[in-house]
Amino acid sequence: MGRSSPTALVVEPAEGNPPVGGGAVGDRRARAQADALVRGLLRRLGVVDAFLARDNLFRFNETPDPIKWVLRLAAYEWMYQAGAPDYAIGQQAVELGRLAGGPGSARFINAMMRRLMPRLPRGPAALAADPYLTQMPETARLSVPPEVLREFREAYGAGEGEAVLAALTERPAPVWLRGNLLKSTPEEVVEALRSEGVPTAADEGLPWALRWLGGEKLPWETDAFARGLLTIQDLGAMTATLATGAQTGERVLDACAAPGGKTGQLWEMIGGQGRLVALEVDAERRAVLAPTLARLYGAGCGIEVVEFNEVAYFAAQPQYNQCFDLVVVDAPCQGLGLLRRHPEIRWDGRLGRREPVLALQRGLLAAAARCVRPGGRLVWITCSPTQAENEAILGEFRRGHEGWAMEDPLVGLPPSCRGRIQVSGEGVARTRPDRADMDGFAWGCLRAPDRQYFE
Repeated sequence: MGRSSPTALVVEPAEGNPPVGGGAVGDRRARAQADALVRGLLRRLGVVDAFLARDNLFRFNETPDPIKWVLRLAAYEWMYQAGAPDYAIGQQAVELGRLAGGPGSARFINAMMRRLMPRLPRGPAALAADPYLTQMPETARLSVPPEVLREFREAYGAGEGEAVLAALTERPAPVWLRGNLLKSTPEEVVEALRSEGVPTAADEGLPWALRWLGGEKLPWETDAFARGLLTIQDLGAMTATLATGAQTGERVLDACAAPGGKTGQLWEMIGGQGRLVALEVDAERRAVLAPTLARLYGAGCGIEVVEFNEVAYFAAQPQYNQCFDLVVVDAPCQGLGLLRRHPEIRWDGRLGRREPVLALQRGLLAAAARCVRPGGRLVWITCSPTQAENEAILGEFRRGHEGWAMEDPLVGLPPSCRGRIQVSGEGVARTRPDRADMDGFAWGCLRAPDRQYFE
């Protein structure tokens, strides 16, 4: 079975891989449709499995994985895609079964389709009206394992965590664009894209954040993109970066800079003046950083892209030690705020492999802190809004480093977008994807003591 087959797109998530692999999978439209189906299934997998298992219609746990994934995909289309013709869903499932396991699998799936489909709600309206939807366990309805639900309840509070998870489950991920304020106004970017057949809508809170509404081209296929008038960046990432409060003329370190969207936003926030050092220790990720910044601001824009393999070694250099007004650490994390954009995260069991990530974060924060000048600021950002990767990491650091204080994480944000943020008692801010259509981010702002003494 080749990687270009639709079956591969369905089976790969079960093997712990991204839903859509590399290689050619047909034209753009077919690829987008396959991608949307697989991601939609993974976002709704708990509901689909609950309905498939409701009446013990077949031995779910004994069915081979490839066949199980084909039936899941067919059930998802039946329940969530009202516009898909009944016969087309059945034909596709049988063909996928043949590709997955030969004629015998195709016959089995054909029989199961005839048995299962009449028992499943047909379309979103029938699904919403089915009493079983409210009777199934909450983890099934939200399509997350119990440990993920527990993390969101802990981070946002009972009831609030469920609301955030529902938003990350019920709506597909949007594409957000950030206009380059050093080259154009938001209105000019909107018009440039419109002239190329790409409509957008400005965010109410951040007018330079534009939501892609579809159109004749993808945003990154436009001349406006090639000319550096815009970049791709989620609204949550834009909000967290804006909250750093970077000011014109400041000395700023972006300690985890790739792929460059946040770095560019920081450069625009300081007006293309002052000093901005972009550090990325991962060589592969660093390779995309300079081209991105060159497209946006020109090859000689003034952003310093440095090559170091360890943040600690970088921080030990005299020219970087304790010299930055602001250090931004967009830390490697478990990515639980990206459940909608990368729904495979729900099911890969990563919470059971958390400790190496936390150890990496502890070391990264301790090293990056050495770059902050006395009285300067450090902003810790993750796209994993858990307490373990935010309050616990920052709290442990402060207990071991006297004089560092938490500051208001909303100071850098305009009032127009503060309502979409929740702040914990420990001073960590979190985006609310249920209040604005964005990913889940968290950040905390630290102020260094006026005098620092590191051993």
